[in-house]
Amino acid sequence: MKQKIIILFLGVCLFSVGCSTQKTLIVLVPDPEGKVGQIVVKNQAGELTLKDAYSATEAQKDQAPSAPKIMTRQAVESLFKAVFEANPLDPAKFILYFSAGTIRLTDDSKTRLNEVLDEVKKRLPCDVYIAGHTDTVGKKELNAKLSLERAEIVKNELVKIGVDAALIRVASHGENDPLVPTPDEVDEPKNRRVEVFIR
Repeated sequence: MKQKIIILFLGVCLFSVGCSTQKTLIVLVPDPEGKVGQIVVKNQAGELTLKDAYSATEAQKDQAPSAPKIMTRQAVESLFKAVFEANPLDPAKFILYFSAGTIRLTDDSKTRLNEVLDEVKKRLPCDVYIAGHTDTVGKKELNAKLSLERAEIVKNELVKIGVDAALIRVASHGENDPLVPTPDEVDEPKNRRVEVFIR
């Protein structure tokens, strides 16, 4: 008898059955933080709710889902090894800083550009989102322009070292989303930044 295997994270249910001789195995697996949702497995013959980590049921087109059984984590990871290895890496985030009032990356941030490139390569195909920010010194309109220029500078530097420009989107937040909230006209180095998200 053929058996189709489905692995589920937090109740993201993909349920399908083929001919009557094909069984489907459904396993509820916690997310990377250990949270567990629940799923309803339903077909023409009945339904069953899985609520516990590593609970499993088998279903067949003309039979109700089997009573749930708890599998060990090791058994699930062994059975679904190819699935776990195929899962995408978690998103990566970098914060790059700038000198006051400029579009010049700090020396430390320049050295991190190759780290960004390495993380992009690990996640291909991926999206790279670059968000520019400023501190609260100066006019809001000028800071909006400055933060966009900073984002574009980081984009250009990444493209120079090998990141495909087609993967990159840039945005400007100006002084509206500070890492460290401050009153107006405060020179806060942590707010003069570009954030790079790779997912």
